[in-house]
Parts: sequence; structure tokens; C-alpha cells
Amino acid sequence: MRVAAATEGWAVNLIECCRIWRDGCIIRSPLLPRLQASLVASDSAVTPSPACWLGSSGAADNDMQGVVSAEGALALRRTVAAMVLGGLACPVLAATASYHAALASSRLEHMAATQALRDCFGAHGFTRQSTGETVHVAWMVAE
Repeated sequence: MRVAAATEGWAVNLIECCRIWRDGCIIRSPLLPRLQASLVASDSAVTPSPACWLGSSGAADNDMQGVVSAEGALALRRTVAAMVLGGLACPVLAATASYHAALASSRLEHMAATQALRDCFGAHGFTRQSTGETVHVAWMVAE
């Protein structure tokens, strides 16, 4: 909305949008009050602080401070899995599930997979969490 407002020259107050939509018939999300509070705290009706879904320490909370319940996150992952297995495209749902998993994790597990691929194709090596040792693995067997 911020980009559309800037492009079209609209004077959109995102704080007010969050307040109006909070109990609307289309959007009824526990994220909206947090987003509104973040906009107020950052003294900006334009750009929210990422703190609206991060804990006070700056680290992501395990359950995004209750915005998405564990049951809701599991249901989202199951929905995405069923759609993908059924051959249906669901890019926004899949990205949402991935984004939530990244925020809800104390470690960035997806980065471990990225580092493994870098090591596999470029012999970059990686650091083992358990020992701190940098290693390279022969991932593929030569034919």
C-alpha cells in the first residue's frame, strides 16, 4: 500500500488503515493491532518497524508472539504440502509458510541448506555448529 500510495500520490495513513481494518469483514487479523502499534512506536504512518513480529530482544519469538498459533502454522504447512502434491501452484501460501518458519526459528535452518549447496557445487566448506570446525564434504560421487 505504501508503494501504491507513493506511485498514485495518495495520502494513505497506514496507522488509520490498521485501525479501520482491525475488525473488518475482510481482514480480521491479530497482526493488525501489532502492525498499528509498530507504526505508532516508529512515529511513522508509512513504514512499520519489523519489531511488530519480532520480540523485544530483536530475535524472532518462537510463535511470533501469538500472531500465528502452532496449530495454524501446522495447518498452513499441511495445506501447502497438499497443494504442491496435488500439482497446484500456491506461491503466496508457500512463501508465507517459509517466511513464518524463518521468523519462528531460533536458527536459520534454511541457511544451512544454502551453505550445503554452496559447498556441494563450489567446495566452499561450512562450519559445524557442534565443533566450530570448517569442513568440506564430497557431496557427489564421481561416475
